[in-house]
Amino acid sequence: MTFRSKIDWWLAAIMLLVIAVSLVTVVAASHGRSNGGLLTAAAVFVIGTVLPAWLLLSTAYTIESEVLIVRSGPIRQRIPLDQISDIRPSSNPISSPALSLDRLEIHYGQKRILISPKDKQGFIKAIRDAQRALEQR
Repeated sequence: MTFRSKIDWWLAAIMLLVIAVSLVTVVAASHGRSNGGLLTAAAVFVIGTVLPAWLLLSTAYTIESEVLIVRSGPIRQRIPLDQISDIRPSSNPISSPALSLDRLEIHYGQKRILISPKDKQGFIKAIRDAQRALEQR
């Protein structure tokens, strides 16, 4: 079962602004037609357009039979369900694979991760159901 990340309006606005500025920069740099200008345009396009769009479109949390898979752009993290010991609400602004400050803090082993599923209650229920099913095996 996959849960998409909740996206705060202000974060989406910042990312869309970065994408727009990057596209304007790419157009301006590509008019120079020099190799340096084209390389700069390509770098700005990837960093300023592709990466933010990738984060906005791909951040999600998938619960499989034995693991929680956290995806956010190039980041892929697998968390064994049997290691998850606690899930609690959080608004911690630390960098994490979450596109909202309306977050859940997941404790597993000696680690923790912050995520922001749109349907927090449904996510918690799905984790608990998957953990129970895993215990019954």
